[in-house]
Amino acid sequence: MIVHIKGAEATLEPVADDEHHSGDAVSAYGTLYSSGDGAVEVGLWEFKGEQSATKQDGYEEVVIVLEGTVEIECDGRTYPLGAGDVIVYDCPIGPKRLRSEGGFRAAYVVRYRDTAA
Repeated sequence: MIVHIKGAEATLEPVADDEHHSGDAVSAYGTLYSSGDGAVEVGLWEFKGEQSATKQDGYEEVVIVLEGTVEIECDGRTYPLGAGDVIVYDCPIGPKRLRSEGGFRAAYVVRYRDTAA
């Protein structure tokens, strides 16, 4: 099977804060593909502002910055990312903070896993 994703045609839905995320950020996701078993998700993400997130577990995520810049603080390090940069979260990871004054757009791939294993 081949899935062709046209990012320019994607609809992104705003995301509200939840028990794991807080801050003044404006964020929107668009899931463009989900595997039949729900273990893999591919999409686009737009973000502007600042957000803190609690410790996270149960997935691996690859984020590829397409436009703009973001600074990510996590596990004692700061990662400045711009267009073409990639960050991989191999959870568990500690609390993190994202800052993007001018905003950024990214593509992401998430693989969820069973944390009980």
